[in-house]
Amino acid sequence: MKKLKLILVTTCISFTLVTLANTFIGFTNNINSLSVMDIFQIAITCLMVSIGIYFSMFNHFLKEHFYIVSYLVMMVVVFGMEHFFRGYFSWTSFFIEFAALTVIYVIVCFLTIYENEKDAEIINKKIKNMKKENEK
Repeated sequence: MKKLKLILVTTCISFTLVTLANTFIGFTNNINSLSVMDIFQIAITCLMVSIGIYFSMFNHFLKEHFYIVSYLVMMVVVFGMEHFFRGYFSWTSFFIEFAALTVIYVIVCFLTIYENEKDAEIINKKIKNMKKENEK
């Protein structure tokens, strides 16, 4: 159940960030809003990226290089799904999506690392306090 929760939380967060980024770009460039098919494509793509990253964690080598591997998995899945849904390739679209995905990925990695560091500090404080209490 924990594994499913991790995949779903990652999917929801990435879906939200990608949708907000698309909405922001749409507002600033006066582009029409996302269609139902675009939203479906984003949801399926986010789910596939989450599943791909999750399964790459089982390999020892891939796990050691998690951030690079997950970035590559994300890019392969995104552009593969785009080709699947749209059936054509555009260099302009590629560079725009590449830049946007890279920014979103960096933000998600920063937030993940920040939260992990914060959790580690809390755990270390608890351990330190327990050691002090045991020494008394």
